[in-house]
Amino acid sequence: MFSPDGACLLVSDGRPSFLLSVDVANRTVVTSLSSLQAQAVEFVPNNANNIILAADLTNNEIHVLTLSAGCALTEGTPVATPGTGPRNIAALPNGQIALVAHNDGTIGVLSINGSSVSFSTSFIIGGNTASAALRAQGLFCRTAARPMLTSVALEMSSC
Repeated sequence: MFSPDGACLLVSDGRPSFLLSVDVANRTVVTSLSSLQAQAVEFVPNNANNIILAADLTNNEIHVLTLSAGCALTEGTPVATPGTGPRNIAALPNGQIALVAHNDGTIGVLSINGSSVSFSTSFIIGGNTASAALRAQGLFCRTAARPMLTSVALEMSSC
């Protein structure tokens, strides 16, 4: 996944100890993080602190990372959300809320304020949630048990 300005590339394939940041212009690896298994990585839009969220499937938590100039990644304090096996993250365009889809059908809601990320609430859609995508029409979740999309209407006035 490229940074919003295209200068950095984050690479993860879900293996333990494999999250890299790459300086695109110089074609060099800048940071290699060995403390997490990043199943999904999401840049938080409209965030001056360059926050990145990484779903750690093995440790069952969301890592809060900061991308600095030169493509260096810095780890912050991880955030736990209810549910088992965070698989995917979708940040709202306003940069204040992110949704985390878990294997057990739980969707965790994170609140983002500057560089602070905290758990807000959660809800259950059921089934094994393979992925979640946020669109203007709502949250769409694909479950492993049913290969169809489940639409969840969200009422969030700050979106």
